Amino acid sequence: MNKRELLRATALATAALVLGAGAQAQTPEFPPKKPVTLVVGFAAGGAADAAARLIAKKLGENIGQPVVVDNKGGAGGNIAHQFVANAAPDGSVLLFGSVGPLTIAPHLMKLSYDPFKDLAPISGGVNFPNVLVVHKGAGVKTLAEFVQLSKKKPGSVDFASTGAGSASHLAGELFNQRAGIDMTHVPYKGGAPALQDLLG
Repeated sequence: MNKRELLRATALATAALVLGAGAQAQTPEFPPKKPVTLVVGFAAGGAADAAARLIAKKLGENIGQPVVVDNKGGAGGNIAHQFVANAAPDGSVLLFGSVGPLTIAPHLMKLSYDPFKDLAPISGGVNFPNVLVVHKGAGVKTLAEFVQLSKKKPGSVDFASTGAGSASHLAGELFNQRAGIDMTHVPYKGGAPALQDLLG
């Protein structure tokens, strides 16, 4: 990846709201004369969903019409990104985007859309930190204890992510590499289902 491509990828990664297909070629009237939908690439109940609902509420107040949140979880957010990329470029379908499908997925898998050509960034959004949380029954209270447990039982400790190719997936794999452990990746459609399984 050359410097120009890296700058483009970085610009896209910081975008949280994105217009759909062909948006760069034309400027749709906004707000559109039909209902506005904000598509989220993760399951309802997680951090992305909560942030999107706050943004949708405020955006709706600002444009004088409701903005409906539509969760299309799965494939690390790629399903939602593809849906918006294929939507009519009339400003009625917005994307609460994420870094995985915009910058990571194009390098890991073949996509049916081009995030550089089919989506146009319109606003920065929210930063979500990655955190390591274990069930209290795991018997560990520190990071060092967790690493020690993982080394004692290679391949038997799982880590959840918001999908293959997502930022949380890559963070888990980087942690594997840096800590010298072998956790097994378990992809979810969002943070909420992962948390439910962790607590269950």
